[in-house]
Amino acid sequence: MLIPDLDFDLDADALEHCALMATNPTLEMVYWSPGAQRLLGFRREDVLGRLPFEVFMSPQDFAVAADYCSQLMNAAPGDVELQAHYSAHTDQGGRLPCDWYHQRVYSAESGALMLVLCLVVPATAGAGFDPAHQRTVEQFANTVQRWLEEREQRWQRWSQLFSERCSARRFEQGPYADLTPRERELVEELARSIGLKLAARNLGISLNTARNHLKSVFSKLQIHSQAQLIREVRSLATPQRGGY
Repeated sequence: MLIPDLDFDLDADALEHCALMATNPTLEMVYWSPGAQRLLGFRREDVLGRLPFEVFMSPQDFAVAADYCSQLMNAAPGDVELQAHYSAHTDQGGRLPCDWYHQRVYSAESGALMLVLCLVVPATAGAGFDPAHQRTVEQFANTVQRWLEEREQRWQRWSQLFSERCSARRFEQGPYADLTPRERELVEELARSIGLKLAARNLGISLNTARNHLKSVFSKLQIHSQAQLIREVRSLATPQRGGY
């Protein structure tokens, strides 16, 4: 998942000599700002999809950062410092001491870590971490979080429509077309490998009502067991060439 060029609403002058970048949880680069190219010299196409030590960190420098990166990827929110100091390499082979400011973005749907965002600033001898730089990467994170949530919402809507369309198509022809909407829902629940009791609970109906629906389904489809019903319904969901 690559991050597009979003409007981060950040001070361009303040970022003139800074690099905004991002990795996914497996450390592959998914965002590389124009400032990152100015600071380190590598073009976006040289970096995206690759690991940091393959491009702008030597194995030795990455070894220094490895423990911190592991904590950053795996620690719970609040359990790891979001600032670190280690070197990066430029495309000309130079070694540049840098301050790294991080923020993490999580899926609103699953809570899983999705992205680690980073602002890289050339280190100033004797200076500590600048709170303004941490605020900058937090602004970056807020914008990406909104984009990610909108992306997840669009995917959920599309997935629901697709699922509804596929469910409708499997019952459009043959004896399945005679099933009532409630009978179709029950068949769908059973096809997910759950028992009749749980299917009834999911549909908000009594077990006796579910049994009556199932008896009607058996009669309409000329099916004699729940196992046979599940096999046949699953076969309807198998993608066919040229179909849905």
